[in-house]
Amino acid sequence: MEHASIVVALELLRLRTGVEVEHRLRGELMADLLGSGDVIEDQVIRRGEMLGHDFTRPHVVIVGAIVGPSDRMTARGSQRALAAVAEVVRSYQPRPLVAMYRGTIVVLWPTGVVPEGADTETGADDEGTHAAHLVRKALTGRRQDIEATVAVHRGHHDNYAHVYRTARGALNIAQHTGHSDSVVTLGDLGITGLLLQLDDPTQLLAFADRTLLPLLEYDRKHDTDLVRTVRAYLDSRLNRPDTAQALHIHVNTVKQRLRRIEQLTGADFGDAGTVVQFSTALTLRDVASLAT
Repeated sequence: MEHASIVVALELLRLRTGVEVEHRLRGELMADLLGSGDVIEDQVIRRGEMLGHDFTRPHVVIVGAIVGPSDRMTARGSQRALAAVAEVVRSYQPRPLVAMYRGTIVVLWPTGVVPEGADTETGADDEGTHAAHLVRKALTGRRQDIEATVAVHRGHHDNYAHVYRTARGALNIAQHTGHSDSVVTLGDLGITGLLLQLDDPTQLLAFADRTLLPLLEYDRKHDTDLVRTVRAYLDSRLNRPDTAQALHIHVNTVKQRLRRIEQLTGADFGDAGTVVQFSTALTLRDVASLAT
């Protein structure tokens, strides 16, 4: 009996070690792919082939993250979720690449590989969305206390690093704008989704700073919250009492801050053009910071 227990324990250890090595190899491969430029090196393609991946064909990039009831549960759940997603894709050929990368679970899904439950006549974009839903289901493991957000992007070129950054930006924005615990495409994010596809986020920051720079500098020098106040004011549809409630301050404080904002920027929030200008600037700054 004791001998049998030892044999079983050793076999479990061997299997666990094998899984850990597999995750490490695929993690290193993912890091090399997402750290590459426009051209994937031949040795990376060959390493992928040895692990069952075909990087000579286009891929959809899926980025997912979970949130549990506590930080500890989130960390433990992320490792479980990685193993669950890896198991789900194991039977597909060529095999999608799954790895943990910079705190999120990333899946490179080959186009033409139809996910379970999808129509065989579906297009590449629909394939990606179906695959993203499959990934999200594996991430949650049907647990009610786990929130899983997944972003998917195909892109129009094979620069995996750029497509990943776009998808990661979409994931971050979804988590900050009420789209969490769902599958999100760039189309779901409207104009923000279009802005995410720009190659140089610094252009977005430069444009946004033309409007916001006086407030950013004032906040930095005086430890105030003028930019946050503008955001809350716009989110509250220019309703001062709602803004005060959102910021947990008195409505008179909101009035004082808005007066200061108008003095610094020359803005008039009674003008529709000003509202559009500041809303756009805040969106551009969000996209630039989250897409990098």
